[in-house]
Amino acid sequence: MKRIFPLIATFVLFLCISSLVAQSSFLKLNRKYRKKGFVGNTCAVVILDTIFVDFDGSVESYFGEGEKADLIQEYFRTNFPKCFQENSAFTEVYIDSCTTKYDTELTPIQSPVPSKSYCYYPKDNKTLSFRKGTPDYVLFIYNMGIVSKELDKGELLAAKYGNSHTIPGAPGQPGMTFHTINPEDPHRPISYSSTFVLWDNKEGKIAGKGYGDHMQGTGKEIEKETWEKITNEFSAMIGVK
Repeated sequence: MKRIFPLIATFVLFLCISSLVAQSSFLKLNRKYRKKGFVGNTCAVVILDTIFVDFDGSVESYFGEGEKADLIQEYFRTNFPKCFQENSAFTEVYIDSCTTKYDTELTPIQSPVPSKSYCYYPKDNKTLSFRKGTPDYVLFIYNMGIVSKELDKGELLAAKYGNSHTIPGAPGQPGMTFHTINPEDPHRPISYSSTFVLWDNKEGKIAGKGYGDHMQGTGKEIEKETWEKITNEFSAMIGVK
């Protein structure tokens, strides 16, 4: 059982690396909300469970001393709402304590990762209140993972398996296929992945849901700019304009 989480983390990382087509918005909005827009609305962020961290690099140079997972989780909780507000139409985005007691229901999410194929939302069309008030929308984040593993060239080759070309062989003979690695590929990529539900807190219904993953390539160490870039791009790709 101990080996399952590292294997899942590496699989998600490989999915990010091998994606050759730019991903569209993570959230698939319901039809009504595609035209409605979100300008002038507020949004609370609820992280439904503990952020999963599988990180074998050093973080002391940027985060300081402390438990690595705790430092990374706190960084995300602090910086994601700021980035999401900057990259969305919402006038205010915040993480706050919910003061409403509510039960949850499960909704399926289309995802290439079986463990990230669902998310939760409030049961019985609940409107949720927080210490700061009652937001117009709530973004639920579930099964959030932050992964960084140092990969050798063989692993990078496997991750980029689709990036290949074939030289035809002689008549009746198989050709020879070459799988190429870009020398600028990262040695230590970092990835974010999660499922989402955007909850219309006024009408008590799901406005959109989806799965998203995003990777930033780095050298052997992850610098401050990389953390800022992946958090900013990940929040922008959720796609609430």
